Amino acid sequence: MIDNEITIVTAFYDIGRKDIKNFERDNDKYLSYFEFLAGIKNKMIIYTQENIKEKILDTRKKHNLEDKTIIITKELQEFDEQGYKKIIDTFRNYDQSINRKNPQTNIECISPMYCYLMYLKPFFVCDAIQRGLTDKNIMWLDFGFNHGGNFFVDKDQFNFYLQKQNSIDENKINLFSIKNDDKQTLANIYFSMENIFNGWYYIRKIKKLALI
Repeated sequence: MIDNEITIVTAFYDIGRKDIKNFERDNDKYLSYFEFLAGIKNKMIIYTQENIKEKILDTRKKHNLEDKTIIITKELQEFDEQGYKKIIDTFRNYDQSINRKNPQTNIECISPMYCYLMYLKPFFVCDAIQRGLTDKNIMWLDFGFNHGGNFFVDKDQFNFYLQKQNSIDENKINLFSIKNDDKQTLANIYFSMENIFNGWYYIRKIKKLALI
């Protein structure tokens, strides 16, 4: 079974969404999203900030999974200070609404902190690997996956042990699409900013993995 074990990596940080018009989601809302998937029995490594970690741990404790939970507190800017500065400067110097279909409905056009957090997903995974915390099979899963019922409606279905499926290609990063067969061009996807991939992907740990 060891070859099929999967470590889940995720993260949650308060980036001030409750104050962003049309995207108001406070910490409690995201914790309720996390409650939906918190019953998954795999080891879960969660990156967050100091004032949120106990609430996250309490959510896993409800499922008696505290011994399968590792919470790491680390400030967002510490992961890539140069990347953080570049994103902030880009928002300051360039209008992010240009060449977008509905920029007012896409938080990626409004919040540099949101964009930085999305950019950091592989950094979280690499950090967990470099700390020696993961199994060889690793899955990133968004903390707010499913957004409280967008794809699944019964949280009791998430009380299983997630194992690697035979269709996984171990030599590649596996992305999971929410559409069966999308025919849009890359230009159309860029313009519409429509979601193509869901908030999860699979990677197999290798001996040397780093972000340069």
